Amino acid sequence: MRHCRGDDFGSRSRDTFVKELPPAVSVPPVIAASCDVAARERAVDSSSALPCTQPKLWSRLKSSQLGVGFRREFVVGRFIADFAAPSRRLIVEVDGGYHARVAARDARRDRALARAGWRVLRLDAALVMTDIEAAVQRVREAL
Repeated sequence: MRHCRGDDFGSRSRDTFVKELPPAVSVPPVIAASCDVAARERAVDSSSALPCTQPKLWSRLKSSQLGVGFRREFVVGRFIADFAAPSRRLIVEVDGGYHARVAARDARRDRALARAGWRVLRLDAALVMTDIEAAVQRVREAL
C-alpha cells in the first residue's frame, strides 16, 4: 500500500507524543470511561501512515467546511474511526481493497458502533480518489 506521508513527530519521539495525549483525546465523556488506551496509541501510530485517500477526504471535511466539526483518527471505545462528526454521531470510513477481505469483521464493528449510538458511512476508496465531490455529497446526505 502506498502512503502519502511519513513520520510527523518532528523532534519528539512517538513515545513522548503518546504520553502527552490527554486521557480523553477526541472522546465524548460518555465514551471516555470505556476508551481503550491501546486504541489511542494505535490511532497515533496509524495517523503517520494514512492512505492517500484519507488526506484527500480530510481536506474537504476539516475546519467545519460542511457545517459540522469532524475529527480524524477518532477513538470510540476500542475502535479507531477514520473520521467522525461527534455532534452528529456519524463515523465516516474510507474502505480500500483490504476491507473486501474483512467485510464480516467490519460488519461486527459497525454493529458495535451502532449499539453505542453511532452511524457508520463507508465510502469506497476508489470513489474518494476519482470523484471527491460525489464522496463529499454522500457525507452531506448522511449528516
